[in-house]
Amino acid sequence: MMFGKRETRVIEKLEEHLKLTGSLLELLKDLVRSAFEKDWRKVKEYMEEAHSIEHTADVVRREMEGVLYSGAFLPNFRADLLNLVESLDKITNIGETITHQFALEKIEIPPQLVDKFLRQVELGIETFKTLKDSILSIFEDLEKAAELVKEVELKEHEEDKLELELIEEIFSLDIDLARKLQLKQVVLNLGDISDLSEDCSDMVEIIVFKRRV
Repeated sequence: MMFGKRETRVIEKLEEHLKLTGSLLELLKDLVRSAFEKDWRKVKEYMEEAHSIEHTADVVRREMEGVLYSGAFLPNFRADLLNLVESLDKITNIGETITHQFALEKIEIPPQLVDKFLRQVELGIETFKTLKDSILSIFEDLEKAAELVKEVELKEHEEDKLELELIEEIFSLDIDLARKLQLKQVVLNLGDISDLSEDCSDMVEIIVFKRRV
């Protein structure tokens, strides 16, 4: 598809925003490992790096919204893109929130759960990456975008199943209730990465449907 200068600018900024969010989420793998090793200095460094990425993503988002408000794309598509961008920002924010939680609360992960925590992070990243591909496909290949939306849903269901398993295991541990509740909140926040990605994919599905008509 051929686009004008403003439309091309929006797509470039959207790609940049998605890349920044992806890099923030990737930090979570190392953050979880460092928390398990009780390397709180490193955990704090990851929190600070996440804050820097989130700030840059905010700047990019505002620039993108400015170009959209200046008249890029037709009104209906423009409104859908604005809503999608706002929803994407929630994924960036939850990623940063998780780094705050680990750094400020010094979350200690029980040894028997660390592999599942890492797997949950990985599933969140995989779900987001599939969402990212589906979003970029709406400008190039609507059929591919529709297929990727279905993949996002499947990955979210897989993550949801692991989330429930983790919570059940947490409450079977011989640790105090306060720590169980703390760990449960971490699991729920990590689960939000996939949940919010699916919310965005629902919006992509609507965009695909409208653009097909």
